[in-house]
Amino acid sequence: MFKHCSCAVKHCSCAVKHCSCAVLLSMVLLVQGCTTTGQVVSDVDTPNEALLQAAGNHAGLIELYKKRLIDAGSKQESDVYRYQLGQAYLAVSDPESTLFYVQPVTDEGRGNETFWLLQSRAYMALNDQEKALETAETALTIQKESPFVHNQLGQVYARTGEYAQARLAFTRARMLMLDDVVVKNNLALMDILEGDYDSAVMRLLPLYNAGQADDTVRANLLLALVRSGRFEEFNAVLNAADTKEERMVLYSILAAMEPILPAEE
Repeated sequence: MFKHCSCAVKHCSCAVKHCSCAVLLSMVLLVQGCTTTGQVVSDVDTPNEALLQAAGNHAGLIELYKKRLIDAGSKQESDVYRYQLGQAYLAVSDPESTLFYVQPVTDEGRGNETFWLLQSRAYMALNDQEKALETAETALTIQKESPFVHNQLGQVYARTGEYAQARLAFTRARMLMLDDVVVKNNLALMDILEGDYDSAVMRLLPLYNAGQADDTVRANLLLALVRSGRFEEFNAVLNAADTKEERMVLYSILAAMEPILPAEE
């Protein structure tokens, strides 16, 4: 999602041993909130499911949910398993399969806002921003006070260049008590895309200092520090690289990158 990025990644992969180039060198990143739907599970499958979830074994979860879907005894159970399948497929970057399993529920008029929200995320993964917006707006008509729906709308607006609308949506999500880390990161993304790197640092550095920064927040913080010329703070955050030379290489690469909208990749 950055111009001039692919060649730079090739030359830095060996130099920065302990940094994930996929995270740090790819793009400024949005964070999604998490949503759940009602769950109907058997006593036999529950321990197995918990183990698969703990291991991040999405392929195993897909097989488990498919089995449950085949054995479902009611429309209600079937809908739950379709939703779970949709989530698992999206986790393995297969949004087409997400839509395949989720759309029958909404097509038949049974889906609540979480089903429409999951579809919106799948369409966004397919770079179909028009459908992503349409399905997110449908979710909003069903549940106007969902922080997850407003956060999703903000993400779609960000990808279509509607930055003012994105900020309003993210702020509304925060007012509805979406996790502060999620919202602050997404607002920092707006700062970065608009070139206000100091504001992005002001949002993200407290999260890092409080031990709340995941890889996404840390990647955005590093980019904002570089673009605002704050090498010493960059150096302090990037304390996993072996040498000063390695940190200098990454600093130079990030400084040369030009952030663009994800939809333009």
